Amino acid sequence: MPPAAKNVNVAGVLLKEETTYAAGQTLSASTDGFELWMPGKEASIIEDGYLDDGDMGLQLGGLGSAPRVPPAGKDAKGTLKTFFRGPGVAYAANVFAPIQPALKAAGYDVALDVTGGAEKRTYTPTAEGSALTSLGMEGYHRGGKRVIGGAFLDFMVEWSDAKPPRISFPFNGIRIADVTDAALPAITYPYQSIQPPGGASVVLVLGSFAAAVVRSGSFKNNREISNVRPNLNAAGYHAGYQPGPRKPALQMLIEETALVGTPFHTSAGIDHRLLREAVTSFAVTLQIGTAAYKRLKGSFPTCQLVDYKEVESNKVAAVDLTLQINPSSPSANDDQSWKTD
Repeated sequence: MPPAAKNVNVAGVLLKEETTYAAGQTLSASTDGFELWMPGKEASIIEDGYLDDGDMGLQLGGLGSAPRVPPAGKDAKGTLKTFFRGPGVAYAANVFAPIQPALKAAGYDVALDVTGGAEKRTYTPTAEGSALTSLGMEGYHRGGKRVIGGAFLDFMVEWSDAKPPRISFPFNGIRIADVTDAALPAITYPYQSIQPPGGASVVLVLGSFAAAVVRSGSFKNNREISNVRPNLNAAGYHAGYQPGPRKPALQMLIEETALVGTPFHTSAGIDHRLLREAVTSFAVTLQIGTAAYKRLKGSFPTCQLVDYKEVESNKVAAVDLTLQINPSSPSANDDQSWKTD
């Protein structure tokens, strides 16, 4: 019996910032590889779809279905799952963490600081009305190649064990070419000698409380990326997407502490009930990794505890906290910043 014609054992993605929206990019396996970290059982890393599936409804003369017309608006969506890997050397004009193109397409601007000994890149939300970054992508899986343009991304970070925190970039884009049979190219991934920081290196500070016993946690930017733009005046019907607002949130499961007084977050712990009732704003910081040029840091200056759930964790009283992340004022764009240093 011959082997199966196609399998799901191998997958790869190339991606690059687009110079023209939805036009795609010329991509190289030697420079544009995006390292995936996935369980290995995905049916497909990129899902095919259509804006209009061609369904004509029911036949009026009977109870059956009306024959369909051709679908229109070739669509693509999925989630790129990876981890943080720093360069291990000082950040410079041509030195950046491999997740940078995806972060920019997830709605972040980047600023480079080359101060000697403290080089870093800082990522802040792109302001409303500013130019947005989109990606051209090639996805290789199931023995085929998908070509995508106009991809916008969301961003999330999750950690629940000692392995590297999982970084996910959900995306929506346009299939700008039909799927073709293609083998996975020999993709080059940068900085393979650098060990990605594990979950045990995560440092979480909740207001004045820096000693929480953390079971798990997540950050979700919750950016709207599914606002589609159908165009009846275009042959392909699909004009892309318009990203919308974001509603970032933090979640963490921590061991419950002794109760503390106002402001209900001190060096000794937190009082999650009164902190929830007071809706007091407080800062939260998140750091993944400890070594220079191998760290990812998140800063959220104005958070509120908006929900909690008291749970049991290995016979220990624990509390699952949900924090809303706010800007400092209605017109500000300062709810969060990320730093690689």
